[in-house]
Amino acid sequence: MRPSSSLPAASSVPTAVAAINGARLCYELSGAGNAVALVHGFGLDHRVWEPQMPALRQRSRVLRHDERGFGSSTTPTARPYSHADDWAALLGHLNLQNAHLVGLSVGAMHALELALTQPSLVRSLVLVDPSGLAEVPFPPAITERFARIRKVISTEGVAAAKRIWRAGGWFVPALENPTAMQLLDAQLAAYSGWHWQNDNPARTPSPPIHQRLGELRVPTLVIVGERDLDYNQRVAKLLSERIPGAQLCTLPGVGHFPNVEAPELFNATLQAFLDRVEAG
Repeated sequence: MRPSSSLPAASSVPTAVAAINGARLCYELSGAGNAVALVHGFGLDHRVWEPQMPALRQRSRVLRHDERGFGSSTTPTARPYSHADDWAALLGHLNLQNAHLVGLSVGAMHALELALTQPSLVRSLVLVDPSGLAEVPFPPAITERFARIRKVISTEGVAAAKRIWRAGGWFVPALENPTAMQLLDAQLAAYSGWHWQNDNPARTPSPPIHQRLGELRVPTLVIVGERDLDYNQRVAKLLSERIPGAQLCTLPGVGHFPNVEAPELFNATLQAFLDRVEAG
């Protein structure tokens, strides 16, 4: 399934800023109802969720923000930090409780970290094409791509590194979809490349989350695109098997970014899950 028209326009700058854990986090909060928090993936920002916003705003209080180092939020300093801690502090700052968390790619890991470290804040989890689980190592093609990017960025600059990042791997199915790539390219253009040039002091929980998946006690849906990398298929399968009661849903014909590659199908899948959770 492909979107039939252009996606809704999204501002490159969220509407509000919060001073959280020593950082300035830019965010947007809109709609009314039960809270839904949307977590973007690497190199992207809050705009990746634009295809979901019209429907979600009609039923939910929707929070999306640029994680530190992405979009309009501040870049990390040498001081250690945690994306999960940032999310917890932002939800507290906005008095949002029992939020449904929807995380894309590595954003799914940040959602998992929050659910494990601050379970009272989380009502359900939707993990979309999850990436970055320590138990499943990146395949050589991905690690080689990261190494090439780090080398190229030091000699040819950020633009050359972005061309390598965009040309293969997770973007291959999306490259066939001009509407999806228009939205993704706008975010890639805004990405500073900071993580390719610096050692990221981001902390992850200890013990690592792959050892604690059995602790989760919230309704969980794992979504993966049929055409995503074998690596992501493995991560999605492992999560669906290890998280108690988790469901695995494979969306046909799409890759790593199903919410922009086939928004109507993705939205229907997400809404059906949220309806089931809300119904108890």
